[in-house]
Amino acid sequence: MRQMRAASILLLFIFALASSVCADVTPVRITLGARELMVSPQAVFDGSKVMVPLGLIDLLGVTYSSDTPGKVTVTNALGSSAEVATTQLNGAGMVDAGKLADAIGLSRKWDADKHTLALAARVQSVEFAGNVLKVNCTIPVSYKVISWDTGGKLIVDVNAARVATPSSEIAANSPLVQRIRLGEPDESTARVVLDLIKPVSYKVDSAPLAATISMAVTEKTGAQAIPKPTGPQAPKPFQITDVRVESLNDSGFQVVIATSGRGSVSPSFVSKPPRITLNLPGGAVADPSLSCNGSHPLLSELSITSDPASSRARIVLDLTRAMVYETRVDDGAITVCAMPPAKSGGQLSDKTIVVDPGHGNPKYGKIDTGARGGDVAEKDCNLAIANEVISALEEQGANVIVTRTGDNGLSLPARPQMAVDAGADFFISIHCNSNGTLNSATGIETYYHMNGPSEKLLAEAIQNNACATTGMYDRKAHSDKQLYNTGLAVLRSLEGSQIPGVLIECGYVNNSSDRCKLVDHEYQVKLAKGIVAGLKEYIEGK
Repeated sequence: MRQMRAASILLLFIFALASSVCADVTPVRITLGARELMVSPQAVFDGSKVMVPLGLIDLLGVTYSSDTPGKVTVTNALGSSAEVATTQLNGAGMVDAGKLADAIGLSRKWDADKHTLALAARVQSVEFAGNVLKVNCTIPVSYKVISWDTGGKLIVDVNAARVATPSSEIAANSPLVQRIRLGEPDESTARVVLDLIKPVSYKVDSAPLAATISMAVTEKTGAQAIPKPTGPQAPKPFQITDVRVESLNDSGFQVVIATSGRGSVSPSFVSKPPRITLNLPGGAVADPSLSCNGSHPLLSELSITSDPASSRARIVLDLTRAMVYETRVDDGAITVCAMPPAKSGGQLSDKTIVVDPGHGNPKYGKIDTGARGGDVAEKDCNLAIANEVISALEEQGANVIVTRTGDNGLSLPARPQMAVDAGADFFISIHCNSNGTLNSATGIETYYHMNGPSEKLLAEAIQNNACATTGMYDRKAHSDKQLYNTGLAVLRSLEGSQIPGVLIECGYVNNSSDRCKLVDHEYQVKLAKGIVAGLKEYIEGK
């Protein structure tokens, strides 16, 4: 009897241990640039490393063989091979993602908070001979070519790639091309720039998805040599003789920088922590002991630095909340005026918000469904998410108006007009994204109208909080001018109304992973909480 009891206890212990091990295995998203790679079984994090199925190798366009038990030999697009150990997990062959990336020649970045492993190809080498450019990558990649005749450049942007060449500049030795430069304009693009001597024509001899991008350049008939750029003019030197803070009212202030003659300023802003940085090219502090006079409750600190060697001064304004600002340069002074964004201040419970579930209105004799993915219509996702946003707002005590409660929505211009007519404080339009290629894009993005400073701050606050609560890929906040020259119609009607409005794309309905989330009630609740948290942060400044 004792032996049976001991055996039972032992079995329970083993079961509990196994359960705890399983509990430590976390599902992981794998991305390649903006595209999520859908693998089965799902990649997992075991507490120390990410394990991925062998099927991921096929998705990367790489070949492998399994001649040796417990190992696979991986060969990348450039012909380089390496062995990677395999293990059985959940009944499938899995490999350590880090070792696989090293074997293929990929760069990788692990986001522990979002449980996301971001992969990128490496531009391993760049060749230029006989006026033919070859960009050699470790896996097949997409790319685009940009011709800039007036600027004397031919640019190849390689998507989902990083530069891994030992040099950032290559001699061209060509009568057409002066030099070739390599760089990374953003976190998911490698760039190859040909600085031209003469305008050229080009012909790409590679497929749209290729490991080696081959492009021949030829001289344009009758082309004249491109004038060499004279380079930027050095900023005119000036001295900073005084810095003072002047209160405009309880919610705004200005910083007046006294200068000898006419100065210059290049401002920038970040929202976390809220800070305005004033770069002053050509500026120098007249007195090394110069300090700021005056203060304001919304300005926590002002610091002044000057570097005579680079003829540049800098003034940093650390704020207690995100603010909009404008600068003015006059003879003898540079003035920076900072104010809280439109309709901020007070509490969320004081505000009226119009929530607009996109689509769902009669259009050309039938209901506008918006985008479709599988058997899911965008209009239904929009309404479900909007209902959760409404519930979350009402929990905070806000007054909420909705543009539709079913398939009876208003026309596009009537939606923002409802906010104008109601004297609302904010307008939030809920949408889902889609593009032309299945599973090629993922994540949340938020649009604000044109370059409205308050709208931009609202979009960034909502975007940051929505991604933080859901763990979705962050596609950032953008001006709607990048989509249309006059912006999105549903936001355009708010111009001049002083009602900040944003349009949130909550995920891609044509991405199977995003689509599963968009119809999931738990995801909808998390997303709604993130949207409301962003709105609350914008209003209350915390």
